[in-house]
Amino acid sequence: MLVNFSIENFGPYRDEMTFSMEATHLSDSTEAYVKFNRSNRKILKCATLFGANASGKSYLFDAIGALQSILSEIRPKGMSVPAYIPFRLSRETLASPSTIRIEVIKEEILYRYSISYTSQRITEESLYHSPKGRMVPYF
Repeated sequence: MLVNFSIENFGPYRDEMTFSMEATHLSDSTEAYVKFNRSNRKILKCATLFGANASGKSYLFDAIGALQSILSEIRPKGMSVPAYIPFRLSRETLASPSTIRIEVIKEEILYRYSISYTSQRITEESLYHSPKGRMVPYF
């Protein structure tokens, strides 16, 4: 189950933007969320994404597709990384890595995966999990 999805230096998002499925204290109805006992989190069952035209909604889905594309193929050394779309209104960000982070819960265990990349290479990658409630590096 998706908990959080974050992007940074991707499309129109220079700074980190997070799409969160975590229920807030305003969520009164227990039918609106699923509670995970081990992580003590309440995750919404559904969400709606809305906003003005050209406000960047599609880039959230582009980032999900980029993550899927990066993870689904093994690339030989030197092969370019797909879907590198840096924020173009700043010279500093044009050469900086894009970052995608995702948190999911599977079988009561929270996983946090993060990847930073440029068009030429993956600069950082990490996976954490919390089998006993505390985040521990997997790699």
